[in-house]
Amino acid sequence: MFQPSPLRRTYAAALRDLTSSKPSVRASAAADLLSVGTDTPRAAADALAPLLDDRDSSVRTAALTTLGALDARHLLDAIAARLDDGESTVRQMAAVALSDLGGERALDALRGALRHRHDDVRYQALLGIVRASPSEGFAVALEAVDDADPWIASEGAEQLGYLLDPQVDPPFELSPGRARAGHRRPAPRLRRPRPVAAPGGGDRLHRPGARRGRGRRRAGDGLRPGDAYHPG
Repeated sequence: MFQPSPLRRTYAAALRDLTSSKPSVRASAAADLLSVGTDTPRAAADALAPLLDDRDSSVRTAALTTLGALDARHLLDAIAARLDDGESTVRQMAAVALSDLGGERALDALRGALRHRHDDVRYQALLGIVRASPSEGFAVALEAVDDADPWIASEGAEQLGYLLDPQVDPPFELSPGRARAGHRRPAPRLRRPRPVAAPGGGDRLHRPGARRGRGRRRAGDGLRPGDAYHPG
C-alpha cells in the first residue's frame, strides 16, 4: 500500500517540537532546523542552544550537527564545551561542528582538542583542522603520526598522503558556501578510522563496527553520527 512521505516540519513546528517530551521528536526537530531554519539562522541557533544540555545524547548530537551548519559562531563556547561530553558521539560531533564554523576561535578550540584526553576527540580534531585549514593541517597530521593511539597515527599518515600527493583528491570536502545568507551546507558526518597494521605485523586491527578497506577517503568524508569512531 502506497504511503506518502511525511511532510517536513515548518519552522514553527520545528521550534515547537524542540520541547517535546520524546527525545526522538526533539532530535528530529533539531535536524529539521537544518533546512527550515536557514532564513533566520541566529534565531534557530538560539532555539537549539538549550538542547546542548539535553539529557539524551542523540538530541545533543542533532543540535550540534545543525548548529555547525547554521554557522552559529556566537555559540562557539557552548559547542566547544561538548568536547568534554560523557558520550563519544557527542564529543566527536562537537569537533565536527567547530570545523564547520571555521575561523580563528574555532581553530583554537580544535588545536586544544589535539591534546584532549579522549582519543576520539583528538581524532576528529585532526580531521577538523585538515578540513578547515589545510595549510595548518600538514603540521598537525605530521605530529599525529606519533600519537599513542595507532588509529590516530594511521589517520595522520593518510592525511599526509593526501596533502603531499597532487594526484589525489583534496584532503577535505569543500562546502557549497559557509551556510550564510541563502546557502545551505550538507550536514557533517563523523568518520571512523580505517584498519591499520598491527605493530610488528600480523592481522590487521579491526575495531567493532569499523569498515574494512574501501579505498582512500578524505577528511570531511564521513559516516552517520551513529557510526562514530569509538576508541577501544
